[in-house]
Amino acid sequence: MDIKKLADVKDRFADYEKIFNSGEYDKAADILSAILERIEECTDERKAGTMDDTFVKKSDMDGRPIYISLNHVMEYYVYACYFEPETDVLCTELPVGEYYRTYGSLCLKLSKFRRAEDAFKKADDMANANLSNSEAEYQKDHDSWEYERDNLEEARQQWVKDVEEKQKEHDEWLAVNGAAIEEWNAKKKEYNDNKQKLEYELKRLQEDKGFIEGFMAGAKAAKKDKEIMNVRIELSRLALPKEPIMPKEPVIPPEPALRREPEKPDYDIMIGRNDVLDTFRSLMA
Repeated sequence: MDIKKLADVKDRFADYEKIFNSGEYDKAADILSAILERIEECTDERKAGTMDDTFVKKSDMDGRPIYISLNHVMEYYVYACYFEPETDVLCTELPVGEYYRTYGSLCLKLSKFRRAEDAFKKADDMANANLSNSEAEYQKDHDSWEYERDNLEEARQQWVKDVEEKQKEHDEWLAVNGAAIEEWNAKKKEYNDNKQKLEYELKRLQEDKGFIEGFMAGAKAAKKDKEIMNVRIELSRLALPKEPIMPKEPVIPPEPALRREPEKPDYDIMIGRNDVLDTFRSLMA
């Protein structure tokens, strides 16, 4: 956790205690809620695990130390006994568990559990709707893939016929326009050769000018400038050959290929987890 942000959290909790002791419970709850959000934002340590409605899930093993928030030292031994951590277990710098318990008690005190229930219901409805839409989109895409798979051989047979037809069209097109294309390609090559030659000559003259010194240096430099100018004039007179006007070249169609089978997205993606959480938090604010 960032030390500067840690100090910020401690300062905010001190403000919370003052407000709570003054009896402004609603305002205190808002401050404590903001503190918990701040903790989540500035914490990237590995947590001991997560809890669903019915069971506790261990965190994924990634080699990093595990951080836990204790109320009593015995809780460490209980955790080590049941979870058998494979790495170091450290204590958080803040009593995060106490903050969450305090916030929970405060919400109950303010009867905010009704707001939480409504927020949970709306978030759950949103998640179910997102899941339904995601399932439908995935199924539609997979049905399309199955159709492509089942009709791939037929598509390839049609492709063979199309290639023969397009090849014939291309041969006819080339017979009519081949000479013009060859002439155009020859002119482009001549243009590129001349351009490259003049650019090389220009560079050589400019380098030669840089070495001019001593007796009659000014006159020699002026002569070199004139040579440089002549080369630049020749370069400016070069014109890229225009493409001949002709019908569009027939294109051979690509061979049909079966795309990769669509994979079902992760559950979090299908329910729109981040949007659902944002909605829940906004309803609880």
